[in-house]
Amino acid sequence: MCAITGIISSLPNYRHATILQPVLAAMAHRGPDGSHIVNLTQGCFGHNRLAIIDVNDRAAQPMWDSSRRYCLSFNGEIYNYRTLQQELSKAGHIFRTQSDSEVLIEAWAKWGSKCLQRLVGMFAFAIWDQQEQQLYLVRDRMGEKPLYYTAINNDWQQGLAFASELKGLVHYPFVNKTLSMSALSHYLSFNYTATNDAILTNIYKLPPASYLQYDFNTKTQKIIEYWSLAYHFQHKLELTFKEAEAQLNNLLINALKEQTIADVPLGAFLSGGLDSSTIVAHMRTLAPKQVNTYSIGFSEKTYSELNQSAKTAKYLDVQHQSKIISANIHELLPKLAYAFDEPFADSSLIPTYLLCAFAKEHVTVSLSGDGGDELFGGYVTYQADRYYQKMQYLPLAARKILARASQYLPTSFAKISWDYKLKQFLQGALLDAARAHLSWREIFNPIQKQALLQSEYQELSKKDVLSNDLAWFNDVASCHYLDQAMYVDIKTWLVDDILLKVDRAAMSNSLEVRAPFLDHRIVEFAAALPIEYKIKGHSGKYVLKKSQAPQLPPHVLQQPKRGFNSPISHWLAHDLFAYAYELTTSTLLSSWFNKETIMRMWQEHRQGRCDHGHRLFNLLSLALWYQGYLKVNH
Repeated sequence: MCAITGIISSLPNYRHATILQPVLAAMAHRGPDGSHIVNLTQGCFGHNRLAIIDVNDRAAQPMWDSSRRYCLSFNGEIYNYRTLQQELSKAGHIFRTQSDSEVLIEAWAKWGSKCLQRLVGMFAFAIWDQQEQQLYLVRDRMGEKPLYYTAINNDWQQGLAFASELKGLVHYPFVNKTLSMSALSHYLSFNYTATNDAILTNIYKLPPASYLQYDFNTKTQKIIEYWSLAYHFQHKLELTFKEAEAQLNNLLINALKEQTIADVPLGAFLSGGLDSSTIVAHMRTLAPKQVNTYSIGFSEKTYSELNQSAKTAKYLDVQHQSKIISANIHELLPKLAYAFDEPFADSSLIPTYLLCAFAKEHVTVSLSGDGGDELFGGYVTYQADRYYQKMQYLPLAARKILARASQYLPTSFAKISWDYKLKQFLQGALLDAARAHLSWREIFNPIQKQALLQSEYQELSKKDVLSNDLAWFNDVASCHYLDQAMYVDIKTWLVDDILLKVDRAAMSNSLEVRAPFLDHRIVEFAAALPIEYKIKGHSGKYVLKKSQAPQLPPHVLQQPKRGFNSPISHWLAHDLFAYAYELTTSTLLSSWFNKETIMRMWQEHRQGRCDHGHRLFNLLSLALWYQGYLKVNH
């Protein structure tokens, strides 16, 4: 893993290397093993390196191809680089290194953008074509690696700049830190900002499975999608269930063979759940030596999975290490707010960050089970979608009565408690199917947002924050409603929450995390499976469970989905209360939000009348982000 940045400009004063130095310094955590800048005809490329493959200095970047026409700055891994290297060698290419970076730049030199169809990996990279004066910015199919960019002084005629992280990009002198209120509204709804709307205005995030081409001659840019996931949802495979099991296992084995290649120590996360256990079980089969695994847990028992992970590790015969979270959370939260670049309030960011820090003490690369739930229907939200269909047989008036009555249920601070889920479900059952699916994860609904916002920002509560997310449903409108839900989750929740969280948590600790389930060949296979192979009755991830049954213990296969949430509702009512109350009711948020509404939420939460934990943590995370990212720098 690495940090990349660069600038291509028609203005000579922006073409010198010194302009990149503070940008790279802000992203030093992503690449502590070396930092280099290369001058181009119309700008510069920069690179911070975390050495994983061919750790020799000869593989440093930015890197030129053998003809010196193309220059590359690359963040990520090309897992099938050895296969591509063999193919290129047969075509006459002579390699100077054993790195995947050199394979990538030589592949581009031979095939141009068509090489993207051949790549298996996670990546974000930039290529400058010196001959044609073209800049290419490329992002992997699933969005595992981030890439921000902006027009210089908001004018494409003057050029553009890019960086792996927003905290790097804002160090370019022409970037203004102006808050996007539409992005803020999306954050209030879902705890994260969307790909198409960064938290700062005039800053853009390159969409997954796309590349941007900037023509320096005409000063124009266009974005081209090079891979369609919707196609695979729409074209179902015709195969028996047994054939599906066998094919899935073969795909997993092939992915693991490629993703366990590293010239540095490698391990895996092991929660004891189905996804991580599947990855570790295959590693154990393939690895010639001991597999090292890591897990982290809480002292609050309903939230901790340490017993489960230890039991699974013993069954799989791996070298397992675990740790109970003992960090001072209120001291950790400001660091996380800065690390995540944009406001982010998925409470699993805390254990994810600490797990990465723990694993980094022992390894440089760790494999994870991310993606299994989205691909094979593991989330409880898909069961909610099923129940939603049955609820529609009830008259709307009856559903409204049930929704109102649910507000009188006793409140529990247990992990995603039944009362919280039931209240969320009954409110969503009043909406259409697409909006209902998105509402299962909603933090502030429009009515709550209206009560929260100051009068001058009331328009935000009226604008449809779901419009862009809803548009994804149109791509797969002909598919089963559960396939539609999984597709939309991959395009929204997975890329903007899960993968962003893993990237920032891992790279803040200079750790590379690989997700074998997100090998695009597995993704395509899962999308094309009949829905009943993925979700059968109350059982999600059906084909995954059945295919892994021979190598996993019964307790892994039979347990319900648990997730990696923090006991945030409990913390906010007790240990974190004074700290969080002061920040959320201070002047940091008062220009946007009604202080009385926030104070009332705190009162109801502490009295146990309503679990506002997710909403209060949303506001706390926003206050910390504003304090560390905007206010301090003004």
